[in-house]
Amino acid sequence: VRSWMASNNLDSGYFSHVSQSGGHALSIEKIAKGEADIAAIDVQVWHRLQQEGYEYLKEVVEVDDGDIGIAANQPITMKCCLDQDVKQKLREGLQMINNAANGIGKPNFVEKTQKTLKQSLFESFALTDESALAPSIEMYNRSLSFGHDLV
Repeated sequence: VRSWMASNNLDSGYFSHVSQSGGHALSIEKIAKGEADIAAIDVQVWHRLQQEGYEYLKEVVEVDDGDIGIAANQPITMKCCLDQDVKQKLREGLQMINNAANGIGKPNFVEKTQKTLKQSLFESFALTDESALAPSIEMYNRSLSFGHDLV
């Protein structure tokens, strides 16, 4: 929502009050109870809550006017100040998981990995380089210029 507002030149005074719930499910609860009017909910969280039968979903309406759209999957991030060896080992581990998700590797590891990803509600897993995140980082930085921060 912040990015969409920034790209449509809507300043930080658009809403009379902005609050932080502490989580997507709590944001849905606040809307259901009339304590908030709008919230941006991660699509993966929304679908998981639907599968779990989250009671407050019955009280809210999912809206996508086509302008905001659905965000891409969230990246796995790591601290920038991590030792390069640690970063490399993490990347190698993620590469093994990526390969196993695609059926590549030792059969036992592939089977366990695919089962774990399914249980974790991962529909897909893909590696990318940091440059692929540039548009998301740009949108976030633009929203900061309007006085918004992570909610």
